Amino acid sequence: MEKVSQGKIRRTIKKKSDEPYHIVNSITYENDVMILEVDNAIHALPLKMVSKKLLNASIKEREAYKVICSGYGISWPLIDEDLSIDGLLRIQSPK
Repeated sequence: MEKVSQGKIRRTIKKKSDEPYHIVNSITYENDVMILEVDNAIHALPLKMVSKKLLNASIKEREAYKVICSGYGISWPLIDEDLSIDGLLRIQSPK
């Protein structure tokens, strides 16, 4: 697929419709840090930077998640929180 933007041609890769956008292998927690294993990479994300709802959620509420929108997001229905995986992957731990 080609897109024209300001006189330039960009090629974008389009996945097959039956392939998930991201593959979430697991989500676990160590204290107030989310350990997100997605696309065979592990990301440690401080919950204070991810979501106030997840930070304040119980273990049961945190563990009750599902991948939504063909791999574009994650939902925690018990706390009414939906986050995009791309957004989570942009979060950087403070140094």
